Amino acid sequence: MMRDLRIPYWPFWAALCLMLCGLAQPVRAALVCSTATPITGAMSGVVNDYWAGSGSPTAGSGSVTLGARRAGGAGANINPGDLVLLIQMQDADLNSANSSAYGAGGTSGAGSTAVNRSGAYEYVVATSSVSAAGGTLSFTPALTNSYRTRSYAAGSNGQSTWQAIRIPSYASASASNVTAPVWNGSSGGVVALDVVGNLTLNGTTAINVAGLGFRGGAGRGLAGSGTGANTDYRTLATNNVNGSKGEGIAGRARYLNNATGYNTAPVLQDTATEGYPNGSYARGAPGNAGGGGTDGETSSNQMNSGGGGGSNYGAGGRGGNTWNNNLATGGIGGAPYNAALDFNRIFMGGGGGAGTTNNSTGDTTTYSAPPGLACSSGALCSSGAA
Repeated sequence: MMRDLRIPYWPFWAALCLMLCGLAQPVRAALVCSTATPITGAMSGVVNDYWAGSGSPTAGSGSVTLGARRAGGAGANINPGDLVLLIQMQDADLNSANSSAYGAGGTSGAGSTAVNRSGAYEYVVATSSVSAAGGTLSFTPALTNSYRTRSYAAGSNGQSTWQAIRIPSYASASASNVTAPVWNGSSGGVVALDVVGNLTLNGTTAINVAGLGFRGGAGRGLAGSGTGANTDYRTLATNNVNGSKGEGIAGRARYLNNATGYNTAPVLQDTATEGYPNGSYARGAPGNAGGGGTDGETSSNQMNSGGGGGSNYGAGGRGGNTWNNNLATGGIGGAPYNAALDFNRIFMGGGGGAGTTNNSTGDTTTYSAPPGLACSSGALCSSGAA
């Protein structure tokens, strides 16, 4: 039998699945174990391989279509008998009103109107091979869940993504610095292990995926002023004011911090689309992602505020008030996803929203911050007036 050990508060944007044959299985989870010959030994680095899901397979199907294998994995193909994790990474819908109804449609300014398939997952055993080029994966048992691929649609919805992860089977293992390739918008960010016997964790970073999941909102130097009000919950990224929302189960922002891990150098990525309906900037928190800071004085773009924290089973923290006029327009923290959902879903923690700092200033000599959660030389913050 198998157990899925969940760690809902794993730092920042990580997801971790540990499957130990011989222990109790989760409620309603199918009993699925690899039929491949297990290996024994030390594990380190990246041990999984990742394929982005293609199409929208339905419950009862015995096969799915996969894209090309993700670079940066262990480099193994899927072979008959291998254990594979299928997991829906993003699929939530949200209310995109420019008011406190943003997100869940209530008054919190955060969350989603429906999680849909987000977080749904299951284990299957491959009955066919899939190479680095991708293709059709056949498996047993048939799907319990349905999965969906959906593109961002302006004014309607964010993207929906799912992935397939090959899980090596160990008779027993010793783990040191096991990690994953960073989430890239379609795959990665997850470590999944199958250990029949003893799993020894060596040190505090035996398994470390901090900063490798949903990405925080990145910032840019924004010269001059923007339009709108300091009460906005969402604005377009083309408007020269406010901070970027983070990435989460409801989609992704246009500008993301594509850093390679926790507390590493920020990397600005322009995804070329807003990513969230009606705008990816300002304080509204989409799903479990944090909202960006809303500037307290849009005409001058200099009353800076903090970005909201991403969430998982607990809510994200609220961004700090604006400078000088002290308005509570910092990014709203991502909504919690706990009591309303059963325990057969797993989410990566939402990315934090970007705060703002005037003239792209930041103190990196005395303060160092995780990607997407605070300012660092303007690279993680939208700047005020130049």
